[in-house]
Amino acid sequence: MSKIEQPDLDGFDKILSEAEQSDIPTIETQKHLAKWGLKFERYASFSKDPLYKRSMFEQRRKCFDMMNIKERS
Repeated sequence: MSKIEQPDLDGFDKILSEAEQSDIPTIETQKHLAKWGLKFERYASFSKDPLYKRSMFEQRRKCFDMMNIKERS
């Protein structure tokens, strides 16, 4: 049997992702972002490549910035 595909509705993906995220408690989101932020910092500390270190610290900063945005909401 062939699978029938339906084209995406405008904005449906955004609404669906917001609905899924609303079920996740804020504390769990904060823990997840903190865990990954610290992992990126640890990855950077073991590397000798300056480009990789900069990339890891940028990812770390993004994680902690997202934590602050969640706190203000």
